[in-house]
Amino acid sequence: MSLLKIWNYFRKTDEPESASSGVKPAEAAVVTSNAAPTAKRRADAQAIGDRTDVAVSQPPPAKSKTKAVTKSIRAAQSRHSVLCKKLRKWVKAETPASLRVLEIGVSDGQRAEAVLSTLMQTIPAESIIYCGVDTFEMGGSDLTLKDFHRQIRGLGIQPRLFPMPTTLGLTRVAHSLGQCDVILDSQEFHASEDAKKLTAKLASDASLWLADVGNDWVEVNGGGDASKRAA
Repeated sequence: MSLLKIWNYFRKTDEPESASSGVKPAEAAVVTSNAAPTAKRRADAQAIGDRTDVAVSQPPPAKSKTKAVTKSIRAAQSRHSVLCKKLRKWVKAETPASLRVLEIGVSDGQRAEAVLSTLMQTIPAESIIYCGVDTFEMGGSDLTLKDFHRQIRGLGIQPRLFPMPTTLGLTRVAHSLGQCDVILDSQEFHASEDAKKLTAKLASDASLWLADVGNDWVEVNGGGDASKRAA
């Protein structure tokens, strides 16, 4: 055997198998690079599925407090039914598009809740301005200013509260807000000497001024005249 034949024999034996397989190195690299994203997408899909299973298996959210709030409002309206009835009658006769409500002394806060929820049956909450004058916890009340503010906001109304003595608070109301449409007087302010100075600034001839007299709410004139007017 000649040296040339021996040389050719060893050359064929040393060639890599990849050359005879028909797959080029570049093509093999492409296949490998495509396989990696595919595996990643499968892993991501599995992770999403796992998170979905966890979300579905979580307990449902707590029930809405709407029923509890409605029950509280109904209880307040029942307790202050006499006042609410008078307000419904007045609103039906006057048909106001908006209202400025002033409460002199807020007590435990339930009266405001009853009154405002009654008025909101006819007038939108955004058309009602509520002002409350009371000393709150500074005067020894169990109702704090913060809690009452949260309570009124829960009705959808942004309150304007004046945590100070009656005369000072009403003076602030007169200067900042002016005349109100409905005044609820549980402090007998209408019969005081200070009322004579502030009545014209707080109420107009068309205003409804109701005073708490025992178990009834009586329509009165401010400025010391406590006589009942025609309802």
